[in-house]
Amino acid sequence: MSPRLWAAAALLAVSLSACERRPQGNAAAPTDSRSSAQSPRAPDAERTLALFLDRSVGVTPSARGTRDSLQACPPDGMIDPIYTLATFQVLASSLEGDSAQVSAEVTTVAEERTDSRVYDRRVATVRIATDTFSWRLIRDGAAGWKVCGTATGGYDFGHYGNDAKTTWTPRAATWEKVQALVDSLRQGG
Repeated sequence: MSPRLWAAAALLAVSLSACERRPQGNAAAPTDSRSSAQSPRAPDAERTLALFLDRSVGVTPSARGTRDSLQACPPDGMIDPIYTLATFQVLASSLEGDSAQVSAEVTTVAEERTDSRVYDRRVATVRIATDTFSWRLIRDGAAGWKVCGTATGGYDFGHYGNDAKTTWTPRAATWEKVQALVDSLRQGG
């Protein structure tokens, strides 16, 4: 099956769950519009988060440049689960002293976890989900704004496994097909 046909089939297969959101306990709390109205926005922090997210898109985000230079306090260790980011839109920000909270709506296409039954294996599920998360950014001297840690709730983007050590749902999925789905969504398909 061609990557484009697979992407279309995957979109059709998950169409019933595409609008489904993760359980409330997993999603970041929406920004309170009253607190945003009281705090000035941080456009430079918003631009930094947009660049950070752009460099987090897809299976091989390093193709667009590293996001390491945009992090002041990277996560300590492996994040589990981790998600494959397809699209995003920065929504708002609010200044809080020398830091800013910046929110974005993100669409992810795969969720990858450690296989709890088999050492050194991963479990990945192809699914489309849209959520709103927020990140804390801090001022880093002359370097400007830097992302501190992961999104609210510990969410991060990327992937660790490879096809040989990943159990997929659906079974025919691969990281190459996940990337084709990312590319399709980014092209509006």
